[in-house]
Amino acid sequence: MPTQPTITVYGAHWCPDCRRSKQFLGEHQIPYNWVDIEQDPVGEQYVLEINAGKRIIPTIEFADGSILVEPSNAELATRLGLKTTAERSHYDLIIGYSLAGAPRGPAAQLINGANAHSAPILSLDTPSGLDTSTGLVYEPAVRATATLTLALPKVGLRAPEAAEHVGELYLADIGVPPELYAGLGLQVGPVFAQSEIIRPHHHPAPAGPLSGDLRKIVRAGPRG
Repeated sequence: MPTQPTITVYGAHWCPDCRRSKQFLGEHQIPYNWVDIEQDPVGEQYVLEINAGKRIIPTIEFADGSILVEPSNAELATRLGLKTTAERSHYDLIIGYSLAGAPRGPAAQLINGANAHSAPILSLDTPSGLDTSTGLVYEPAVRATATLTLALPKVGLRAPEAAEHVGELYLADIGVPPELYAGLGLQVGPVFAQSEIIRPHHHPAPAGPLSGDLRKIVRAGPRG
């Protein structure tokens, strides 16, 4: 007899974080109820009540009444009692931002091999096989657990179709001087005032299965 869902996910189909949370639950064969607040006014009102009038999704409710709001995969894993560490991590340094067309040859073989492995994958700057300018996903493309992009987030990393390849997106400070941004006509505030690694539109990067890897890469400095 199928297990009855004890988790309810409140979200919307256009929300990348909702899709990520649903994918995480599905990959771990954890049943859940889905409430699309775009179609369910009662569900939308519940989300507003939980979040002090703010429409924050995904809002995830568990059987004991506890709630996670916009959780990372690591936070979900901890709440569900799932293993959050692996014996080793894979670093995706195959292509990066120099992509020109679909990966092929040895690069394509490495991407397919990484995707077939159970270990977490940390992509540096961008998942190999993803066009950072357009968000176009080539075949094959790395399906990263997390992506550590440098200095400023690339447009393509926020494209809806890129979400399952980017994983959790982090932004790292590599010491770009403000004068350089100004010369490019960009106004960039003190985005790294609280941490050398942040999640765009989130608080400083939380601890998680790849947190040590993230900081190790940043402190080693950029490639080249």
